[in-house]
Amino acid sequence: MAVFKDTNGTYFIQVSYRDNLGNVKSKKKRGFRTKREAINYEVTLRTQINPSADATMTYGDLFEAYMQKKKASANDATLHEKQHIASHFWGDLFDKKVKAIRARDYLAVWNYIANSDYSRNYKNKAITILRSISRFGFVYYDLPDLAKTLENVPKTAEDVSDFEVWTPEEFEKFISHVESPILVGYFTFLFRTGARRSEALGLLKSDIQDNKVTINKSIKHFKNGHKPLKNANSARTIKMDNVLMDVLKPLLESPGDYLFGNHSSVALSTIQREFRKATLAAGIKEIRLHDLRHSHASYLISKNVNIVAVSKRLGHEDINTTLRVYTHLMKESEDYLLEIMEKS
Repeated sequence: MAVFKDTNGTYFIQVSYRDNLGNVKSKKKRGFRTKREAINYEVTLRTQINPSADATMTYGDLFEAYMQKKKASANDATLHEKQHIASHFWGDLFDKKVKAIRARDYLAVWNYIANSDYSRNYKNKAITILRSISRFGFVYYDLPDLAKTLENVPKTAEDVSDFEVWTPEEFEKFISHVESPILVGYFTFLFRTGARRSEALGLLKSDIQDNKVTINKSIKHFKNGHKPLKNANSARTIKMDNVLMDVLKPLLESPGDYLFGNHSSVALSTIQREFRKATLAAGIKEIRLHDLRHSHASYLISKNVNIVAVSKRLGHEDINTTLRVYTHLMKESEDYLLEIMEKS
């Protein structure tokens, strides 16, 4: 966005572009009373600078250009996900000329996404991609950014507790039906540390020292290699209890570099398949693999562990994230503390 606040409190815009000869030009206009006025003028100016840029381009052409740019920074899995989301949610736009697309078309897509049966996180990922493509067209093809006002799907009361957890007793029933020592170690590690599944897959045996594990990388799919962690605070060292260390000891003494694997990490498809298989065999409620992380956090909070300590152990970006995810559990802990105070 080329909108700036001036020293006198008004706003001005400055737009750089290339003329028909490829020379870089710049235009500036001052005196806008509000930021919105400046943004609207910027959109109009970009269209006037190159009014024929979108005359023959289809949305499919725009999306292809967007994907070509993303190839420089995204892995194959991410590109495939973007392709799948775009084709599924707004594939009908692909043959439409971008010049003919209106804000109401994007609103229709938003409504379709928002009313789908997917999780709120997945819906918002789709909306973010939709906005990103629109912004790409605005920056590189001087197209109006008609999707910029689309908001994420808001969190509802149901989303606050949108996960199931296992008690330690339920987890013991589950793990008794897991046969592979590697998977026994993997599932136990998630349940007793609250680590993310990709963080656990990325662990090397050298990351374990003196009953502590250092988490500083992750793996989603082994073929794509190690990836950065989700946020800066995700890099952390976690203390492990003796029960977990006893489970991990045979894995630490086995060949290979990877803690959960050998010379490569265990395949995510194998993990998912065996997770569901053991859950059904145990006859307990079905949860997602990620819910092992929630189970760990929920257990700690139920034991009135300091929320700051829980947040650091989980590697959350900040304590507000922890409070937002587990706010309903915090209410239960508050009731418990009140009960103690009344008895004193």
